[in-house]
Amino acid sequence: IHERLVGSEMCIRDSSMHRHIDASDHLEAAYTSKKRSSPKKFINHKDKLDKVLIAIRGLNDADSLSTTPTLTDLNHAITTAGRLGRIEDAMEIFNSIKKVGYSPDLMSYNNVIWCAGNAKRTEISRKIFNQLSDSAHLKANVYTYGALMHGFAKTKNYKQALALIDEMT
Repeated sequence: IHERLVGSEMCIRDSSMHRHIDASDHLEAAYTSKKRSSPKKFINHKDKLDKVLIAIRGLNDADSLSTTPTLTDLNHAITTAGRLGRIEDAMEIFNSIKKVGYSPDLMSYNNVIWCAGNAKRTEISRKIFNQLSDSAHLKANVYTYGALMHGFAKTKNYKQALALIDEMT
């Protein structure tokens, strides 16, 4: 079976038949399929992101200290903010990690680099990458370079992508 998009239609062909179906019907079927994760699960991630933002914005309140998020919660919230296109929120969470009492780990850096690149803000990705490179106890890994390359690909910035490859070797 071969599938391809043709305008607003999905073309599905096999050896015995050729038929067109509306792409929206195909997407709706995919979202209602039991094999796929439900949109409800993603809404829960957004709710958790909002709770993390409330917690870090209220760190000066004595009663909010009992609800301080873990580093895992913060990293997850950075990723969720990036998937929602809320790069300012992702940066706010990343910058608050030290205020909460943690040190950013490699996952924190990788998440925020990916989020900025996904939002086509490669200048932020590069700035965070440089902070990571200046860090004495952390070192960039393949995921870090992949996240940075992702941003360059989204912005079609081939010169910076090639410069990054040269930097890696």
